[in-house]
Amino acid sequence: GNFDVWAKDGGHYVFGSDAVTYPPQACDTPGAGLGSRQAYRKGYNGTRQYSVYKLDTVIDPHGNQLRIEYDVKIRNEGCELRAFREAYPKRILYTTNPTAGDNHAEYEIEFKIRPKDADPKPEPLISQTGWQLYEIIVWYRPYSGAAAQRVRSYKFNYANYDAPQMYLLQSVQEFGKDGASALPPTAFSYLYSDSQKVGWKSNGGDE
Repeated sequence: GNFDVWAKDGGHYVFGSDAVTYPPQACDTPGAGLGSRQAYRKGYNGTRQYSVYKLDTVIDPHGNQLRIEYDVKIRNEGCELRAFREAYPKRILYTTNPTAGDNHAEYEIEFKIRPKDADPKPEPLISQTGWQLYEIIVWYRPYSGAAAQRVRSYKFNYANYDAPQMYLLQSVQEFGKDGASALPPTAFSYLYSDSQKVGWKSNGGDE
């Protein structure tokens, strides 16, 4: 099941209340499911090695709720690691208040991801992620059933780094509600050394 955390100010945080559907065996067709709770299975017997509990609900002292949904991706590496999954935020919905009869979330933050070009599978890099965030879109729905209105969006641009399986965030740019007008991008620069060390560039120093 899930677990709950209460803050001193009365805030309530719920982790892992949405379970992921798993195939009966590691080599079976993967089960469908979006969720904040998942487990790594190894071998044909479906033994669970560890579990992941992600934040999915935030409730303030007045009953207002924020909901986080996840997009679960499967590592297709054969029977041994077939059910190893990565979970990324898919969307954030706010604000509802079910105890007051309000089940409509006016705002939605959508996270768009794409697979990386590099192969994330070989050992000992099993913990590396295989997907990257490329856009965040903020939507507004004034009432239930209304068409979503784009408020703003943010696009992330990456540069492939020479070291295997690494990406550098090159810039972030904010776009307006029309999806075309934009502010100048915020660019990032990095320090690169022959020892494959990457860090922030700050007055020529390594920090």
